[in-house]
Amino acid sequence: MLTEQRHKIILEKLKQKEIVKVNDLVNLLNTSESTIRRDLTYLENINALKRIHGGATMPKGRLIEPTYNEKQIQNVEQKRKIAKFAASCIEEGDCIYLDAGTSTFEIIQYINKKSLIVVTNGLNHINAIIENNINGYILGGKVKNSTKAVIGCDALKSLEKFRFDKCFFGYKWHSPKIRIYYSRL
Repeated sequence: MLTEQRHKIILEKLKQKEIVKVNDLVNLLNTSESTIRRDLTYLENINALKRIHGGATMPKGRLIEPTYNEKQIQNVEQKRKIAKFAASCIEEGDCIYLDAGTSTFEIIQYINKKSLIVVTNGLNHINAIIENNINGYILGGKVKNSTKAVIGCDALKSLEKFRFDKCFFGYKWHSPKIRIYYSRL
């Protein structure tokens, strides 16, 4: 079984039971105790769970969003498939908005239109936009360190300067999806 599959199963069990034991996970996943302990250590390091003696539990308090770098390596193939479709919706002359997520970042490599404006609040996005010789704008405002996104009142004020034909937003931390919004005249 792939590591990512084990992680997904562990997190699903945690959502069901709130506490999982190492021995139960060993039996469920048919793997060694040391593998499970490594999985739990990794998942704790990305704030997906909290290790306790003999197992793991859900983190206390507010749900902690994984960092951009953590999300970037998750579900890569699914993100690329979704991104390829999303890019196919873009037309010549569009002014589009790309949210700062890792799923929307993948769209940039599939954009093949020449006359296009791309606006983003993603610090990583703007570099890729520039490298692909696309006309790009980045919103101004506070930078959220964990997600590398520009956020806040100033970012919202920056948005008011644009009229978008299409907007792409990613959502769901453990399952890549992209919402596509079209403006209607």
